[in-house]
Amino acid sequence: MLKIIDYYRNEGFNVIPVPSRAKEPIIKWKEYQKRKARNDELALWFPDDYKGNIAVVLGKTSGNLCDIDCDSPKLLEINSEELKKVKTSIF
Repeated sequence: MLKIIDYYRNEGFNVIPVPSRAKEPIIKWKEYQKRKARNDELALWFPDDYKGNIAVVLGKTSGNLCDIDCDSPKLLEINSEELKKVKTSIF
């Protein structure tokens, strides 16, 4: 788990803990829209025996990362064409 967190952090992403099979974070996360989690916070949230998931906080604290949710193949096709027009990095 720590390797994954380190990878995300090295990519500039701000991470927080989320329980397995849930979308709501374990912590109050609004402040992390304005600041990155500190190493001591990460150590507390992600102990060696952590069984939950990792969420990436979108926006400024993760390099202005955004998410586009496409709920159908047609929407994916439309958004893919539009994104080709935008100068950005998608991975």
